[in-house]
Amino acid sequence: MSSSKRNAAPPWPDARAIVFAALALAGLALSLVLARIHALASAGAGPSFCSLGETVNCDRVALSPYSVFLGIPLALWGAFGYASMLIMALLRLRNRGAASSWPTGLLLLLSGAAALATVPLALASAFVLRSLCILCAATWVIDWALFGLGWRQAREVGGPAQAIAHDLRAITSRPVRAVVTAAVTGSALIGGLAAYSTALMKSASNVPGATRAPPPAPQDAAARPAQLTIFEFSDYECPHCARAHRDLRAALANRPGIHLEHRNFPLDPSCNPAVPRPFHRTACALARAAICAGDQGRFWEMNDALYANQGTGRSIEDLAATVGLDLAALRRCQDAPETVRRLDQEIASGMRAGVTATPTYAVGRALYQGTLPADVLGNPGEGSAR
Repeated sequence: MSSSKRNAAPPWPDARAIVFAALALAGLALSLVLARIHALASAGAGPSFCSLGETVNCDRVALSPYSVFLGIPLALWGAFGYASMLIMALLRLRNRGAASSWPTGLLLLLSGAAALATVPLALASAFVLRSLCILCAATWVIDWALFGLGWRQAREVGGPAQAIAHDLRAITSRPVRAVVTAAVTGSALIGGLAAYSTALMKSASNVPGATRAPPPAPQDAAARPAQLTIFEFSDYECPHCARAHRDLRAALANRPGIHLEHRNFPLDPSCNPAVPRPFHRTACALARAAICAGDQGRFWEMNDALYANQGTGRSIEDLAATVGLDLAALRRCQDAPETVRRLDQEIASGMRAGVTATPTYAVGRALYQGTLPADVLGNPGEGSAR
């Protein structure tokens, strides 16, 4: 037997190559489903099929800042990675029996990077969001399975270091071909994912009954140029918020042209992923109570009562009875999935606007933390609190 045949790398076992391609295909499918969930959650559509409560909630994860990287949903980054691995695995299947180990090293690099990325995501899900996306968890399992297969294949062709070095030499030995192939393949993948993303956002915008999360720049202000809309991001346990809200309500009493919109931004990590550690421990429950009061047409009464209650220790139901709420309806509403979703949307709108503390006011594209400058409100007679 010749020396060249003795040193030739063994062919990739077909069964493992097929399993690798199947796992990459499954990961691609899950990523596309997750991208759709992200688009629908951002558009304010109803809860997805994998939002089962506080602990298992794909929508909450999708609305968190951990679901986006460089302005692109992680699901689409994942789809790009899985599609790349699928193409390489299919190329390896096509060339089965060849002496070369190509592209075992690249597959190991890609699957290793995907597996490594699952670690911070799992930690954020467990300790920051305190909510699990079951589809995300499925992709994490796939990532580690792909890495395990990639590692096994690399060992069979001389070891991980040798496989990676072989593939890198193959790329650098034909730089023009490598660049052209990467450009064509990458453009096709990016173009396909961009078209998919556009289609998702279009379909999300047409969801019947979807409620839009409020943008920092109000949509209705352009239609009513004489009006000014102020979005108030606040927390019912925040003493600064209580004082600022009381002062703002008084200032708006003689300004009928100013429209005030309250948005909940509780500094409570049990519902707000932007808060890294326990702070206001009942703020999420208070925010849900205010949302439920709004369903009964008593939002502003409950809003003022919640701020005034700071330091008194009265229960939510006691305050609700004071402002004339139906207590049975309030109990049903507070922990309902729809109420949780609406609060998640308000928090997500604040994070998108750049809110990091309370109170914060969004006027057009400007953010004001703490208080509003006097020149924003204008002169008395020009506006009013709602």
